[in-house]
Amino acid sequence: MHSAHDVFKNIQVEAELRVMELPQQSDTRWVCKHKAVEVFKLRLDSVLKTLEYFAELVGQNGKERAEAKGLLLQLHSLVRLALLLVTLLGEMIKYGSDVLHHLSTELTFKF
Repeated sequence: MHSAHDVFKNIQVEAELRVMELPQQSDTRWVCKHKAVEVFKLRLDSVLKTLEYFAELVGQNGKERAEAKGLLLQLHSLVRLALLLVTLLGEMIKYGSDVLHHLSTELTFKF
């Protein structure tokens, strides 16, 4: 069986992406955590594919499969939540823009 690191790396190579590695989280400095978040954000698709790989391994370590499946569910829920928030934010911005446009139009006609 391949390590998670190897699978993550190979998925990026197959996608013809510059290989980025998630740093170990033993360091408590915020700059290291920021780097990990940036890599995670830029390679989210590769992270998801790596988790899918381990979630679908039949006959392998049941604990690892269960953890991979659980993380996939959490990440998919998080992505759906983020999309919902972006949609709501977009609607709020449009509403605010419409209100400001309406107020601007009213002020123009009064002068």
